[in-house]
Amino acid sequence: MTIKMYRIDYISTGDVYADHQHIKRIFNDCNCLYRLKENHTLVITDGAPNNSSCSVQTTTIPEDRVPFSLLANVAKRSRSSKKRIPITDPVEALGWLNRKEEEGGFKTDSVSIDFRGIAKGRKKNHYMTFNSILYKGYLEVIDKKLFQEVLIKGLGFAKAFGFGLLLCKNESI
Repeated sequence: MTIKMYRIDYISTGDVYADHQHIKRIFNDCNCLYRLKENHTLVITDGAPNNSSCSVQTTTIPEDRVPFSLLANVAKRSRSSKKRIPITDPVEALGWLNRKEEEGGFKTDSVSIDFRGIAKGRKKNHYMTFNSILYKGYLEVIDKKLFQEVLIKGLGFAKAFGFGLLLCKNESI
């Protein structure tokens, strides 16, 4: 299966909510899974852009072991308050990814973890903070159907705010 990925010339404002709003406007308020890169943004969506400044890339489910990167909002639920708590321990962060592997039909190896700090945003008087971890390594697809869902729907929390898009080989990791 081939999946469309749009490349747009958009650079982050530094506010995850403002970025989210801007990208949603470009894609006519459709659901978007995106990754902000240094000088552009990659987007997977069920909609189409409302302007022609987007280029289309295609991605397919890999057949072999391929490089990957994943920017994720990694958190766990507090047992007492039920709130999400950022995972900051490398062993726990790797455990989080391992659980996602089982659910997503893939297996990773040679994974590096880069704690990127806190991403922030503001919607009216509500402040948002997201724990940001960049995973890089290699993956192998075990179950194509489950993996296809991961490519389209993403992994983890805060997918509407630039987290969760799994990039493999050709997508400018």
